[in-house]
Amino acid sequence: MWPALLHRATKVIREKFADCRIVLDPDGAAHTCLAIFHAEQKDVVPDGEGGVSLNSVGPVVDVRLADIPVMPATRSIVAIELQRPDGTYAVATRYRITDTQDDGYGGMKLLLMKGG
Repeated sequence: MWPALLHRATKVIREKFADCRIVLDPDGAAHTCLAIFHAEQKDVVPDGEGGVSLNSVGPVVDVRLADIPVMPATRSIVAIELQRPDGTYAVATRYRITDTQDDGYGGMKLLLMKGG
């Protein structure tokens, strides 16, 4: 019961919050799906001893594996088209996948590096 409920919930979340379209073509054919993009983040926080700590996280995109017929792989190139407020998509930016993190429930985080 839990996997079915989680599957339905994540599908609704991705449909409502998807803010980009990704294109993978590891087999020569372009495969597209909606995803959730997280831009590069840098946090500067006090360490409590008068210094600061810097935490940097590169761009990440969350995909639902059922939405794309190919398995994303490390070192693959992915094109990401961010959705504009009017519903159209911006010109694609190319990224290289540096790591993949399967969530165990049908989703995957793709850790990215700009370029490719």
